[in-house]
Amino acid sequence: MKIKFTARPLGGRPEYKIGDEVEFNGRVEEAYAQKYIDRGWAEDISPKVSVAEAETSEADEAAAEAAAEAARLQAEADKLAERAAVEIPDDWSKLPYVDQRALAASLTDETVRSKDDIAAVINAELQRRAAE
Repeated sequence: MKIKFTARPLGGRPEYKIGDEVEFNGRVEEAYAQKYIDRGWAEDISPKVSVAEAETSEADEAAAEAAAEAARLQAEADKLAERAAVEIPDDWSKLPYVDQRALAASLTDETVRSKDDIAAVINAELQRRAAE
């Protein structure tokens, strides 16, 4: 919000003089600017947004949100496809610990720290695949 001081604020803010144009950004600063306007010390000189511009802006924002959501869903689908492509040997429990951990890590975003974590991740993926 941009304001122009039309009077000197009483009892404070000596840095603002009549005729000063000041930009206030953010919720807190804009609240102060609105107080100066409400008290008759300043006027709002922000560029006015037409209804058409506001609607276009809202439509653009909605389209951007929809695109972001579509990208997130696609990334999630790609991640699941990558995990589904990981081969889980029937005898995975006989693999060395390092190989088991690498296998489990390729199947989850969670940190795999222990043998229990490894077993939980791999068994969950096996159950997910069996359910398909």
